[in-house]
Amino acid sequence: MKYLFFLILILPLFLFADSWIQTDWSGGHGYFQWQEHTGYFEGNGVNGWRKPGYLTLFAPDFFNFYSIGKMPGAVGVYALYSYNVGYYYAGTGAGSAGSAKLFKSSNYGNTWDTTTTISNATYKVQSILIPSFGEIFIGTDPARIYKSHAMGDSMWKFVHSISNAQGTYISSLLEADYYLYASSVRAGNDQAKIYRFDGNNWNEFARQPEYNDQTPAAIYQFTLSEDSSFYAAAYYTNYGAKIFRFLSTGNNWELCTNLPDTTRKPFALDIGNDTTGSYGALYTGMGEDSGIVYRSTDLGDSWSTCGMPPGAWSIIGMIVDKDGTVYAAGQISRGLDFKVKIFRSTDMGLSWDTTATLGGAATNKPTSFYQTRKGFLLAGTEIEGEIFKAAYMSSGNLVSSVYDVGTGNGSSRFGYITWDENLHGQNLGIKVRTDSDSSMPNAIPWEMCPFAQYGDTMSSYISVNNGDRYIQYRVECSTNDIDYSAELQEIQLDYTVDSTAPHIDSAYASDGNNPQPGIDYDDYVMLVFDDSTNAPQMVPAIINDVLKLSNGHSWWDDSGFVYVKWVSAEKCSISWPGLVGAPSVAVGDTIYPDTSTIVDRWGNPCKRPVVITGSFDPPGVVEERLPTKLFETVTIFPSIARNTVNVQFEMLRTSKVSVCVFDISGRLVKSIEDK
Repeated sequence: MKYLFFLILILPLFLFADSWIQTDWSGGHGYFQWQEHTGYFEGNGVNGWRKPGYLTLFAPDFFNFYSIGKMPGAVGVYALYSYNVGYYYAGTGAGSAGSAKLFKSSNYGNTWDTTTTISNATYKVQSILIPSFGEIFIGTDPARIYKSHAMGDSMWKFVHSISNAQGTYISSLLEADYYLYASSVRAGNDQAKIYRFDGNNWNEFARQPEYNDQTPAAIYQFTLSEDSSFYAAAYYTNYGAKIFRFLSTGNNWELCTNLPDTTRKPFALDIGNDTTGSYGALYTGMGEDSGIVYRSTDLGDSWSTCGMPPGAWSIIGMIVDKDGTVYAAGQISRGLDFKVKIFRSTDMGLSWDTTATLGGAATNKPTSFYQTRKGFLLAGTEIEGEIFKAAYMSSGNLVSSVYDVGTGNGSSRFGYITWDENLHGQNLGIKVRTDSDSSMPNAIPWEMCPFAQYGDTMSSYISVNNGDRYIQYRVECSTNDIDYSAELQEIQLDYTVDSTAPHIDSAYASDGNNPQPGIDYDDYVMLVFDDSTNAPQMVPAIINDVLKLSNGHSWWDDSGFVYVKWVSAEKCSISWPGLVGAPSVAVGDTIYPDTSTIVDRWGNPCKRPVVITGSFDPPGVVEERLPTKLFETVTIFPSIARNTVNVQFEMLRTSKVSVCVFDISGRLVKSIEDK
């Protein structure tokens, strides 16, 4: 025996399933304003705007610079560079010919190896560049350029020398527009030049930043804006400090407006990554008995004084971070008692924070300043060749913005929480909570919220209540090694809400159990809803407003009566058991719910119109034409192998009807005709 089963699945299509997904914590243009409504409510010690937008601990930890070592045999560290993640290079010198060395670290500067000693009577390695094609170039004092195909480990090749190079050094190296550029500083005369590498040879650049037909005595630093425009900090013996720009769309160097004070040397120069607001500001730091920082917010067309970082005697390096924070490496004091401090401004130079003296009581002079891809700051010093670093903060947290699931009708159901992470051996925890108010006044305090587990159903937490409208999360990070931070790459919070209005699936007219033409006492209209409703009481006085009919029709009979009965929360019957004159409601009328009286359990109102179908008349009978003649049973003999078949039928008085009976082969078995 075989059994046939039918399985019918009824899906609650009126539920809306969605997720709150975040993959980028950069916060757009307002990422540096943690209190902005488009950003986050709170943030401390975390960073979401380093490429590619992952949430990590914040770097640099400005108030915690620490020594990562003294370079053996070196007097000073004059160049710093970071290649890939964790690989650092340090260019040094000892003040004597042939003492220049390049050091390399593959573990964030925790240990260093000497890659090579630069011969040819080289005093210092002054600049380092690893261009996009992978070789490593260094600029030295005297002014020579070397390269290595083995990333500095061996096989150094001397590739260029500036003639009469005594007292001259390569101050900076830069890649732009598929070329490499080098700037020089020349002692004693105005012959500093810019050189360009075309892939084969270094040559003097055809366009030089001249002023009154005079070349500068020094080009201390290059910097490159996001639109590939050059800026150069130059110094002229007769004219003092000048800032030039070489626009990506131009053919010559343009002189920026004069600095407020041109007598000092512009040792440091940097520009932000955006060309508007603080991101596009150009900063230059002055040296030698000055320590002043100047700022331009219009690409050098005008300058303002940012003020002097506290106690600074000279600024040798400047870095504008992606969030607009400005860092400056400065020398305090003068004479033989040099000290190194790093300064920070978060308000475009209006005020400055300062670190403790790097190296404590030791005498140091700042000689190089660099920011790595992770945001770490490196400061190289002279006297003992020591390098200092500010890495990740040890802990931090972020409280997200408040997310609105879209309805406060109580239908919210909070599902799974999942996320993508890369812990790097460190710690990351996530908490989540909800409230019915966007300011979260009744939410459980964060310290009482449990840590989420990947794949948990959020509503199982004491901090998450189904029915709440608003949800937010908190991320807590900490590290046991400040060179590493856990990364939050994506977080997803699933939920469902019922914000779909219920509607009348059908409005069907029926003739009841006593077939009569037209509307009679047992006829009714059955309303079937697609979802459970509040089944409101509808007395005759309000039904024409609650369920308004088209064509000016009414539910009332002549006495103003109609009876409404809720069979269930999904079905409503409208009838006239004490009928006094037929109502005007008719098949084909459109019902217009009033959008407020009939609602689902979440308060979503029924509002979609529906057309009345069915019939108030007996099935198959045209109105006012009743069956008046009954034919008796007719016996048919289809075949000798088949039992007799009895056929009964009804006919109208005024009709002439023929009835034909055929077998399965199509053969006419019997023909009956009403005479």
